[in-house]
Amino acid sequence: MRLIVVFAALWVLVGCSVPALLQKEKPCPGQNEQDQFMSALDQFIKNRQLTALEKFQQRYPSSPLSAHARSLVQYGQLHNQDLGGSQSSNQQPDSELETLRNENQLLNEKIEQLKKLLIELEQRPR
Repeated sequence: MRLIVVFAALWVLVGCSVPALLQKEKPCPGQNEQDQFMSALDQFIKNRQLTALEKFQQRYPSSPLSAHARSLVQYGQLHNQDLGGSQSSNQQPDSELETLRNENQLLNEKIEQLKKLLIELEQRPR
């Protein structure tokens, strides 16, 4: 009788575990989020494209990775603004550049005049 109870218990345990073993392994929750975040991050690193990070942020607003995506987007936008500002500040208008060239020429002429005057003063007898 004890043997029948033990076999019945084993039969129930085996019956419960077999379906669990036959099921395909499901991905962990959030695995798709991680894959998409890594893909967006790769695009940002290789091409400096923010669109994939912005889309990730919109799709998964409650994900902890969304905060990282948000900060990367902000960094990228600031970096782009800095590049735009430095390029425009290096491009002086033609009129300002021409004015500076004229001033430079006048100063060079004054320096030459002062050199000649110094030479004349040194040649004079005391």
